[in-house]
Amino acid sequence: MIRKVFRGLGFGLPLAVIAWGCGSRTDIAAADTVGPPCDVPSDCVIVPDSCCGTCGAATRTDMRVVTRQYFLAGNDRCANSTCRECFQTTDPTLVATCRSGRCAIVDLLADRATACTTGEDCTFRSSQCCGYGSTDTVVSLNNDRGSARVDDLVCDTKQTSCDVSRQAVWPTGATPLCENGHCRLATSTSCPSCQE
Repeated sequence: MIRKVFRGLGFGLPLAVIAWGCGSRTDIAAADTVGPPCDVPSDCVIVPDSCCGTCGAATRTDMRVVTRQYFLAGNDRCANSTCRECFQTTDPTLVATCRSGRCAIVDLLADRATACTTGEDCTFRSSQCCGYGSTDTVVSLNNDRGSARVDDLVCDTKQTSCDVSRQAVWPTGATPLCENGHCRLATSTSCPSCQE
């Protein structure tokens, strides 16, 4: 059932639940909010446009953004769908945010948060607020402006300090690189040209 597929969408959990993967990047535009207006980024969540997505996850070619209140109230058109029992991890480079009362999807691989000239411009950090989160939320960002930009997108309030002990641990074997003007994360266990 869809409730199992979307088990990661509870309050306080990652804002965006989407598939990781290699493939051509599609720039993402702001979308109309489905459900009531949003006030803060955590009011928004990314879900598949098709009911089941890829193992319950949205992808760059199969996604939409809805308000969390709308989704958790069971109003989503996919609430009664029966989907294959499988799970795919999230793509941390796609994040949900709130802009002027409307939810939107931001592709970090096309955003100024990841802009770079060389690999030395890039570092690691979780795409969640304050850099908190698990290893599978880690992305490569610009050294100077990436963290502040991501916090502007995903934090509900302006951050003045963050607890370093809660920040995500960098994946083993991961290397930040600059490709096509944007920081990406290459790992030794998967395709080096993709954000993993």
